[in-house]
Amino acid sequence: MLNPEQQDWSLRQFFDHYTKMVEDKKPFAFVRWGDGEIAVAMGHPVGEQSLVNQNKEWVFKQGGQTKLGDALRESLTVQGPDVHYGIPCRCCAAQWEHEIMVNNVPNSPIAPNTVFGNAAYHWFIDWIKTLDKKGVTVSLVVNELGEKNLDKYPFKVNRKCFVPSNCIQEFEERGDRLIEGIEDFAKSFTGHFVMVAAGPMSEVFITKMWAANPNNIYFDVGSSL
Repeated sequence: MLNPEQQDWSLRQFFDHYTKMVEDKKPFAFVRWGDGEIAVAMGHPVGEQSLVNQNKEWVFKQGGQTKLGDALRESLTVQGPDVHYGIPCRCCAAQWEHEIMVNNVPNSPIAPNTVFGNAAYHWFIDWIKTLDKKGVTVSLVVNELGEKNLDKYPFKVNRKCFVPSNCIQEFEERGDRLIEGIEDFAKSFTGHFVMVAAGPMSEVFITKMWAANPNNIYFDVGSSL
């Protein structure tokens, strides 16, 4: 669901639109789907050619049906005017990846999945330096490997939740407990801007947090953080 006035928007216009929404503190959720998430949801192996594999973020060389793949497909049923989807652009992804996401999220606003990444990355870095000054309360859901970097962020981290790095296997073994923990985390505060960087678990976690407490902003910032 792309508003007519947004059809010709530049990446800068999308970036300004979403940063203003955050600064205005209006609750919404933004989930980002890329080649890795689509592959896991469809049971396709994530090969060496994928950006995920190149960045050494997580691996899924075997492919096949997984609990995380099932949860990702289920998460697509969470749609509405306040649940936004970042989807692959035609310019940097396969046409079918773009089309499959458009067809699967007819009832939610859509935007490029690079709103805070790629060409927008330097804008994002400059912007997050201003969050404290603008009174934006930031909390994080991040990979456990990022715990040692908390003091390096240019903003105050108010609440934090660490999630496992080996996401496919960990979700297979204790997905229900991870979801229960993330729901409890979301219920423990209100009015926060929650930046999420949890690999392909991010989409599941954000839709679960939104259902548990739709009084925060949940934004999948991925590796930009």
